[in-house]
Amino acid sequence: ITRNYLEPENMVHIIGYVGAPSKSQVEKAPEEDLLIRQPQYRMGKSGIEATQEATLRGEAGIQEVEVDSRRTRIRNLNRHEPKAGNELTLTIDYELQEFAMQQLHGKGGLKKERAAAVLIDVESGDVLVMGSVPTFDPNKVVNGFDQEYWKLLNEDPDAPLTNNAVGIAISPGSTYKTVTAIAGLTTGSIT
Repeated sequence: ITRNYLEPENMVHIIGYVGAPSKSQVEKAPEEDLLIRQPQYRMGKSGIEATQEATLRGEAGIQEVEVDSRRTRIRNLNRHEPKAGNELTLTIDYELQEFAMQQLHGKGGLKKERAAAVLIDVESGDVLVMGSVPTFDPNKVVNGFDQEYWKLLNEDPDAPLTNNAVGIAISPGSTYKTVTAIAGLTTGSIT
């Protein structure tokens, strides 16, 4: 399985990334799960890739063959075709996401400080934007990641691997007071 993430820095904290399963993940997997035991298999490590792994992954194919003592194929016995995983549609509005990420990054290049922005449709509950900075390029960690880049990401005090929109606990700031006041005025709890 290979991935090529388009617009990686705008979507990495939402989409996430894939990587080789850990030894413990392989050991915990049911014996009939052949896909996870394939040498080139990559599974979700963060974001949608991780939370929706079971939905997206599909099933491995199996082919049983009869061979002679020299491992020469004699005949096919049984074949189970592989199954593709399911498709998934997100509610993210890419134009809004791109705009939010531009604001979070700042106009002079990548912003180093941690920041996040989330925009939710109040009527439907759909998440339209979920931006977080700093970001990273998942294309550099998917297929045998660059050790130096991975070390840089893990040692960065601004934690680019963390989705600041959902991965850390921050007390609401003064803007929350406005939301509370509007709610109180709307319900008549305050005047």
